[in-house]
Formats: sequence, structure tokens, C-alpha cells
Amino acid sequence: MGRPSQRSRRGLAVWTFVVACIAWSGAWPASPTENYRKLCRSCHGDDGSGAGPAAKVLSKHPGDFTDCRTMQAHDRVFLVKIIADGGPAVGRSSQMPGSAKKLSATDIEALVDLVTKGFCKP
Repeated sequence: MGRPSQRSRRGLAVWTFVVACIAWSGAWPASPTENYRKLCRSCHGDDGSGAGPAAKVLSKHPGDFTDCRTMQAHDRVFLVKIIADGGPAVGRSSQMPGSAKKLSATDIEALVDLVTKGFCKP
């Protein structure tokens, strides 16, 4: 094979630049687990039990995602709303912040899947 053409090198350079800009800006999509660690773990804990390091200073215990019965009692609309808009939006603790400005609707849906399926221990 010969050397790449100037056009293909330019195309590669453009794509490299685009990927670098996305990664640098933080716009690269995070996994639900990464979003959980960043936004939820401090209160809800690594295991989803509500025993995170910040839970000790909260006036109300954070939700326990390992309690299957409680998690199944909440419909998906409720869970999306509390993650997006915070506790007060659904009549819960004002200490639960909303994440709609930090996460896309798709990210919120993925986080709902994680907390409803990833932590439940029957």
C-alpha cells in the first residue's frame, strides 16, 4: 500500500480534532454507572442502599434502591421526574436535587434503568 492521500490525511485530522473537542468539552456521553457515581453515589451509596457518605448529614434518609418492594412501587414517570426535577417535584425531600440540567433525557432514562434493575436484591 502506498502513502495515504492528502485528502484522506485531512479527513483523519478533522475526525481526530472533532473527537478531541468532544472529549475535552465533556460532551462525550457518560455511562449510567458514571452518572450514578458522579451525581447519586454520595447520598445513595456505592451499593444503592442509601448509606452514602453524605447521607449522615441529611435530615431524611436517601432512597434505598436495594429494597425491591419499594422500588417496584414507584412507576417510571415518578423516577424520571425525581431524577430530572428533584425531590420537591414529587413531594419528597428538598435535599434531593434535580439533574435535568446535567443529564439528557436519555441519560435520565438510563439512570432509572440502573436504579430499578441494577441494585434490587430480592
